[in-house]
Amino acid sequence: GNIISGQGISGVRSFEKTNVRWPGNIVEYTFGTDYKNTSAHDMIRAAMDHIESQTCVKFMKTNRDSKQTTLLINGESQCSATGGYVEQQVNYWAAILSLNVTTCLQFGVIVHELMHALGSLHQQSRPDR
Repeated sequence: GNIISGQGISGVRSFEKTNVRWPGNIVEYTFGTDYKNTSAHDMIRAAMDHIESQTCVKFMKTNRDSKQTTLLINGESQCSATGGYVEQQVNYWAAILSLNVTTCLQFGVIVHELMHALGSLHQQSRPDR
């Protein structure tokens, strides 16, 4: 998957950049209005449950009132995520996770992209490499 710059998965120890961590280790998320596939929602929640069982991060579904602190999950044409939490102005999402329903809905891919949304980098991107 891709990390979208401006807006990795080697394990829990890959969070070198503390400025991209989600406040309180809580990720509020919502699905885009066009992302209505409930089986996709279930798969994504299962991946979130897996991450929660391995880390101190918690995912909480929310409404759209707090856009600048929310992870938007949509079904764009790619498998990608922004690289962690970025405090935004009111009209921008804190992070975006794109999971195309045709090509990206595999458990490992979803976990991988969620880890990017949490701020994890690819192993080769670590500063000590």
